[in-house]
Amino acid sequence: MKSILLKLSIALISLFLSLTLKTPATKAQINCSISKDVITSGQGATITFHWPGKQSDTFTLKVQGPINITRANLSPDSGGNIIQSVSPLNEPGTYRYEFFEQSDPSSAYCSSTFTVITTSGSQGCPEFSRYSSNDVSKGKSVTAFFTPVTGTDQLRTNPSSYYVQVNQKTSTRLSPDWQAEIVPEEKGPIRLFFAPNTAPAPTPQQCYDLPTTIKISKSSGENPCKDFDGDGKIECKTAFGDISTDPGAFVTRILAVAIGLAGGIALIFMVIGSIKVLTSSGDQQKLTGGKDMIVAAVSGLLFLILSVLILRFIGNNLLGGIPGF
Repeated sequence: MKSILLKLSIALISLFLSLTLKTPATKAQINCSISKDVITSGQGATITFHWPGKQSDTFTLKVQGPINITRANLSPDSGGNIIQSVSPLNEPGTYRYEFFEQSDPSSAYCSSTFTVITTSGSQGCPEFSRYSSNDVSKGKSVTAFFTPVTGTDQLRTNPSSYYVQVNQKTSTRLSPDWQAEIVPEEKGPIRLFFAPNTAPAPTPQQCYDLPTTIKISKSSGENPCKDFDGDGKIECKTAFGDISTDPGAFVTRILAVAIGLAGGIALIFMVIGSIKVLTSSGDQQKLTGGKDMIVAAVSGLLFLILSVLILRFIGNNLLGGIPGF
């Protein structure tokens, strides 16, 4: 009977550990990219999703904007990559693409934006080329580079006829070498306008939105806790992942980390105890010590699991529900 209970406890602990110690891939491991951030109307693009070692699950790609596109049942290759061509894109505007796991469409694993413009080069506005950096400190400037407009139109071929506006606030005219030095913000559009320096001053014509691929790094002394995802929830980035400042979510996260650590420690003690039992060679003292270590590890972990269940029962049924439990 004691042997059956011990085997059952080990099976339950193994199942529990497989659930609690399962950690999702970090943001550094999961990434997505597009072949070009600014696309001329009528052209297509190639979107790539990368999750190292992920091959068994299927994903859905959603492109949302003036035109909505959905691609379902996408499976990663042996390298964890999904490569999808999206074309043609005829409607100008800003698009957002997101990758969802087929079994969990509620939250995106990876997302970014791109822009479709109607005119470029000799036909109208200068085409965006690149940023001098895609990772800048807060309050620091970055240079946006554009492809010169060619042709006979003196206004269209003059770089000073265009300006870049950040978050509908500050505006910067293009320099003679078709560049604009801007200070990006964490939220808000970056737009290119056609507005020649003529009299009377014409009404500015919006060309397109520049891609919002610039990452704003926190400066020294800045509060590391903020709304990173724009969902209204304040989170702090730590070595254990993003931890919410909401009391319920915070306690839930701490409990999850504590249970994971306790499960790992219990597993180590169980392995040590098993080794002692297997190598006891009839030594009753060593055999008893190994069994006691296994029983102690199982008992401690079961106590921890029951404690969490009791806390959840109290939070949900006795206190009217604690957020996050």
